[in-house]
Amino acid sequence: MIGFFDQIGVNGVDHIAVTTNSFEDTLASWLSIPGTIITKGPGDNEVKKCRFAFVQTPEGSVVEILSPLDETSPICSHLSIGGGAYHFCFFVKLI
Repeated sequence: MIGFFDQIGVNGVDHIAVTTNSFEDTLASWLSIPGTIITKGPGDNEVKKCRFAFVQTPEGSVVEILSPLDETSPICSHLSIGGGAYHFCFFVKLI
């Protein structure tokens, strides 16, 4: 039986994003896992008004850490309800 993700062309998870008000503490927490590395960033996305970093864990999972640059960032509403898991980004098949 073909699964739902197969039917819509998903090959796998690229990354999972999390939101936080404490960028440096959250990044340090992820990097405290032995073998975890930064793969992109830290940097600022001025369009999305977020600070970001991508970290990869030893088993290959990638986490995008997001923190608002200011109170107009789109992620502030997510943080107002506690933050945490924000989105999944998938690899998809090219048609």
